Amino acid sequence: MRNFRHASLFFFCAIVPALFSGCSSSGGSSAAPVTTSPTYTVTYNGNGHTGGSVPIDSTNYQQGQTVTVPGNTGNLVKTGYSFAGWNTQANGSGTTYAQGQTFSMGAANVTLYAKWQAGQAVQVSGTAVDPYIVGATFFEDKNNNGLYDAGELLSSATNSSGVFTFDTALTRGSTLLIKDMGIHNGVAYTGEIMRTVDQDNNLVISPITTLLANGWTTDQIISVLTHTTGLQGITAADLTKDPLAGIETLDQTTLTAAHFRNVWATTAIHSFLSIMQHVLVGSGQGYHITYAMFSNPSVSVNGQTPQWYVDRMVERIGMGLDPHILTDIDNQLATATSICTSAGLPAPPRASAGDVIRGSTVIADYVIKKVIQDLTYAPTLAEYGPWRMELGRDFYIIRNKNNPCITGGIQNGALPNVTACTSFKLDIVSGTTPTVVCITN
Repeated sequence: MRNFRHASLFFFCAIVPALFSGCSSSGGSSAAPVTTSPTYTVTYNGNGHTGGSVPIDSTNYQQGQTVTVPGNTGNLVKTGYSFAGWNTQANGSGTTYAQGQTFSMGAANVTLYAKWQAGQAVQVSGTAVDPYIVGATFFEDKNNNGLYDAGELLSSATNSSGVFTFDTALTRGSTLLIKDMGIHNGVAYTGEIMRTVDQDNNLVISPITTLLANGWTTDQIISVLTHTTGLQGITAADLTKDPLAGIETLDQTTLTAAHFRNVWATTAIHSFLSIMQHVLVGSGQGYHITYAMFSNPSVSVNGQTPQWYVDRMVERIGMGLDPHILTDIDNQLATATSICTSAGLPAPPRASAGDVIRGSTVIADYVIKKVIQDLTYAPTLAEYGPWRMELGRDFYIIRNKNNPCITGGIQNGALPNVTACTSFKLDIVSGTTPTVVCITN
C-alpha cells in the first residue's frame, strides 16, 4: 500500500506522457511511449435468416487470442432450412465451426456466417424435473468422459416449466448431463442428473433417469422404491415420465394419493442421492452410484445400508405429500373467501397439488441438509404437520397474490403477507426449531 501512490503516478504518466511533461522516471528521463496492440472483432451474420437473432460478441480480441464460437443462441431460423453451425464464408465453403469449438484470432476482423442446410430444423426437447428446474443446461456427452468438451451439443437453458431444447438431433446411446445447475423451487439446484438418450424427443431428465443412466434396471429401481409398504404401484413406464405432468392444477375435488406417486418417488431418490453425494467417497458416490455398489453388503453409512436411507426418504417424503393438506389450506382461506362472497365477488381458486409439491420440496431440501449433518436425524409427523400446511398455504398466496380475495385477506390479517416472497426455505433462525423463511430473490 505504501507504493500505491508512486505506482499510480507511474502508470498515469506512462499512459499520457505527452500531456504531463512533469512526469519522469526515477532516472530523470521522459517515460517511453506505451504502444497498444491492435484488436479485432468477431461478427455473426444470419446469412439470409428469416427469424431469430445473431449472437453478439463484444470482445476486442488481440492476435493469437482464443475465440469460442457460440451455438444458435438467438434461435435463428430460415424457412426450409436447418441451422448447421457457423462458416467463414457466406456460401459455406470455408471453415465450419460447431458450438463450443475455438479458433485463434488472426490479424483481421472475422465474420462468421450461419450455415444452412436444406430441410426443416430438427428440434429435440426435454424436461428437467425435480420439481421443474429453471435455468439449467444439458450437454450431450458423446465420449462419456463426464465433461463438456468443445463440439459437444449444448441445450438451451430450461424455462419455468423445466423445458430445454437442442437444435440438432441427438445420438441414441449417448448421455445427457447437466452442465449449468439452475434453480429448483427458488433455491440453487445441486443434483448431477442425467439421462441416456433412448428416444428422439421428449426426454425427461430426473433423479430416477439418473439411476437408469448409471445402469440400474427398471426392476431394480422399482424394488428399491417399494421396499417398504408406503410407496406402491410404480411401473417401468413411470420411471421416465414427467412426474408433475397433469397434476399441478388438481384441487381437493380431483386429487388422489395416486397422483402424487411419481413425485413421491422422484423426490425420495433425489433426497437419497443428495445425501449419498456427501457421505460416500469414491467414483461411485452420490449421483453416480451403481446398483452393484448400492446392494454391496459391505457398503454401509453410519452402520446402515443404502436401502435403509431410501426407506427413510420414502417414508418422510410421503408425509409431505398428502392430498388432505389441500383441505387444510382451503380451510385457512375460509375467512378470505367469506369476505369475498359477502361482497359479491367470486371465491378465490382452491389450493392445488402444485402448492403441496412445492412445500414438500422445501421440506425435502431441509431434511437433506439435516441428515448430512446428522445421519440419525428423522423428523416426525408432528414436525411435518405444521410445515407442510404452512408452506402449502404460503405458496398458494404468492401464486394468487393478485386475487382480490387474497389481497383482502392479507389486509384484514386473515392471511399472512408473503407476497414479496418468491419461494421459501426451512431454517433455524433462533433456538432449535426450524421456521419457514421467505426467499425474495
